[in-house]
Amino acid sequence: MRWLHKAVWTGKEVIVWGGINGIGHIQNGSGYNPHTDKWHWIPINGAPEVRKGHSAIWAIDRFILWGGFSSDDTPLKNGGVYFPNKRVWQSLATADAPAARGSHTTIWNGTEMIVWGGWNGKDEVFNSGGRYHPPTNRWRAISEQQAPTPRRNHTAVWSGTHMLVWGGFNEDKQTFQTGGAYDPNTDTWHPISTKNAPSSRAAHTAVWTGTQLIVWGGLNDAQEPLDNGARYIPETDTWIPISTEDAPMPRVAHSAIWTGDRMLIWGGFDLNDHFLETGGIYNPKTDTWTPLVSTNNSAPAGRIGHTAVWTGTQMVIWGGTDGEYYLDTGIKYNPKTAQWIPVSNEQRLFPRGGHTAIWTGSEMLVWGGTSQDIYLNDGGKYNPNTDAWKPLSTTGAPTSRSGHTAIWTGIEMLIWGGSERAGYLNDGGKYNPNTDAWKPISGLHSAEGVFLHSAVWTGKQLLVWGGWNVNQVPVNTGALYEPNRDVWTPISDKNAPIPRGGHTAISSGSLMLIWGGTTGMEYINSGGAYHLETDTWHPLTTDGAPARRFKHTAVWSGTRMLIWGGINEDDAVNTGGIYDPMTDTWYRITTENAPESRFGHQAVWNGTAMIVWGGFGSSGLPLKTGGVYEPKTNTWHPLSTENIPDGQVLHTAVWTGDKMIIWGGTDGTIPVNTGAMYLPQQ
Repeated sequence: MRWLHKAVWTGKEVIVWGGINGIGHIQNGSGYNPHTDKWHWIPINGAPEVRKGHSAIWAIDRFILWGGFSSDDTPLKNGGVYFPNKRVWQSLATADAPAARGSHTTIWNGTEMIVWGGWNGKDEVFNSGGRYHPPTNRWRAISEQQAPTPRRNHTAVWSGTHMLVWGGFNEDKQTFQTGGAYDPNTDTWHPISTKNAPSSRAAHTAVWTGTQLIVWGGLNDAQEPLDNGARYIPETDTWIPISTEDAPMPRVAHSAIWTGDRMLIWGGFDLNDHFLETGGIYNPKTDTWTPLVSTNNSAPAGRIGHTAVWTGTQMVIWGGTDGEYYLDTGIKYNPKTAQWIPVSNEQRLFPRGGHTAIWTGSEMLVWGGTSQDIYLNDGGKYNPNTDAWKPLSTTGAPTSRSGHTAIWTGIEMLIWGGSERAGYLNDGGKYNPNTDAWKPISGLHSAEGVFLHSAVWTGKQLLVWGGWNVNQVPVNTGALYEPNRDVWTPISDKNAPIPRGGHTAISSGSLMLIWGGTTGMEYINSGGAYHLETDTWHPLTTDGAPARRFKHTAVWSGTRMLIWGGINEDDAVNTGGIYDPMTDTWYRITTENAPESRFGHQAVWNGTAMIVWGGFGSSGLPLKTGGVYEPKTNTWHPLSTENIPDGQVLHTAVWTGDKMIIWGGTDGTIPVNTGAMYLPQQ
């Protein structure tokens, strides 16, 4: 959902970047392949800061964006260069760059990006600019001598030899009927004729046909939308009016693209601020208009602030606003068939770590987490049978967070707690995948806001325990939440384990077993069993228990709890233990053939064995190894390395009934939105 973003066509895909949504400025983007109708996220590691009103171009093999306004409306003079083939960003030099600005124009002349005009968002409008040379990452100024008067919201096109600038607003929002042609070979300007030129305007559109500049629509000095325009022929420095017969109704904030022989106009809003879902097709050879019609009655909803690109066969429209909502929808128009085809809005989730994932019985639900210090409150559901993602609704979703917990009740996913920039949270939400709807979880009388806590499902209730509170002090309190009644009940803390966070918790149905973690001062190798029926605690024996640790994993075999891995004061470990709650006894897990020491890994129970994968090794680097542990024989065997994914940490893992799905996390530095499925040997 966004508008005031930018989009370019690379020759293979549409790249969408930046803009704003209902929350604020956006520092992300995606690539869309219209042939496969598939989206993929663009990495944000190394990407420029959030912005709107920026410019963007495609330059042979890279996407370049520059300028615009930051989240506090400060004008910017920086940008970034993105290489789709390498999926990496490169910073764009600021030395000798034009003054910070937005609402400027940018063109690519084959070797350089040329920036011109714009304003500082307050009281200064520019008639200066700069030329950026990507191979050397250097700027140089362009001449202001005989340049057009300062302006913003003008248009600029590249003719093959000159940059043609026309129209726009001055600092008092008066419109221009003037322009200029800039020759980069000689660094000189000459004025464009005003004889028979279109009436003065700004926020209009302009396209280059190969021989002519076509200007159309926009606003006049009275702030009224226009339905006229003209063609400019640089060779003769002459203007030719465009026919208004059958032209689209007056509009501004519309889009215009050139197909190779026609100009397509679509969208925008009219004099009465109606958002338009109409358009027109202009043929300059015959000076005639025909309506932009749909033969399949699938035209998109009217909008402004959208982007439109031409792929060579179709116009792709995406995003914008309908005046009430920011849109995350798009549509493709084929002028030969006069058909609109919806653009899929399905894509892999945004890269993240610190999220949660649960298995519903048919889908994996992923939610929340962080990406490059951005807290997220979105998610997706993944169907392994179709290898397809669908986004979760964000309407009514909990606020953005990381380090929260998620459990599956059999009907819905319960999200609770976690952290955000302001601190730790004591609220959450209930998500029903059948209705794609959220309901809030009451915070009244709930457990206090915590982070690194644990949560289990008892069969009827969510049981939250431990973690660090808002004062970053570990606690040993907890509460039960009943989803049907939206009610919390505190549990006893008498004889409860000592306060801790980063521990593990599993539910046997009648017991919750807590083990390990840290007080913040030391690691722990003790635990406790909470009895649901009697609201009482008893300690777990420490005789034969694994050594103290943190960031380990725990799984329930159906009768016993298996603890493995983690880190202590000295290093990562590859040891573990099996706890039998019936006899209050620990059994040692062998280290023979065990995976190498690690922490921050994931483990699942497949019905007969524990499967371990990923995490940080003793070196601090992410691991792409794992192992399968069979408690009946107390033996390990390695995971297959065929098609094994890259090492990941802060990822999630779920067991589907016949496979383990891992997803997300980081590669140690950069968040990822990739995953893989592991099928154990039969």
